[in-house]
Amino acid sequence: EALVRMILQSSDLPMQLDEVTILTGMNYEVESGAVVYHYTITKDFSSMPASFFEELRVELDKLNPDAACKTSLGLLKQGFDMIYSYRNEAGEELFRIIRSYERCQALGFS
Repeated sequence: EALVRMILQSSDLPMQLDEVTILTGMNYEVESGAVVYHYTITKDFSSMPASFFEELRVELDKLNPDAACKTSLGLLKQGFDMIYSYRNEAGEELFRIIRSYERCQALGFS
């Protein structure tokens, strides 16, 4: 929790990441032992089928999969995971992407 507070103090949120994604906050999720980053997708995808969100999750998961490994390997090595929670503008979670130390190891980081 202290790490999350420190990151939040040094960040200016909300932060526009691209034309449809805003980083709106973060927290420490006790039950999963993870730092959770909250992203809001501002484009209205409500008319899309549920399979669209699974395809979007897969594509985002492929996008630069080692970024967390490069920047947060020490934290991940301590047993914390990084969760990227994508939500709609109403705050409903659409999907999550999880980065763990084990995945980083599988990608060749140690």
